[in-house]
Amino acid sequence: MWTSNLGFDRNDLTTAHKSKLPLISEKGMCLHYAVTHEDFAWDIRGEPGVVGAFEKVYDTKDLLVSFDAINFGFPKYVRPVQYKPFRRLYKQ
Repeated sequence: MWTSNLGFDRNDLTTAHKSKLPLISEKGMCLHYAVTHEDFAWDIRGEPGVVGAFEKVYDTKDLLVSFDAINFGFPKYVRPVQYKPFRRLYKQ
């Protein structure tokens, strides 16, 4: 995994420390390191179940996919501050 060179081991959650992880925002988002161009991110974009869900939602097979960030979540992690969700506006 691309984070292993930082010291993070996904099989050892004791390594889930900010000193061994990429820069992650307080909401769990990683916007740096070109992470959205890693193989796993491209694999997700082409996953048939993911593509199929968006084809149904937008009633088209003509889709353009973009990732601005990757969200990191860890089991049993409690965020120190609970944030209110922000309103999303989508224009068609």
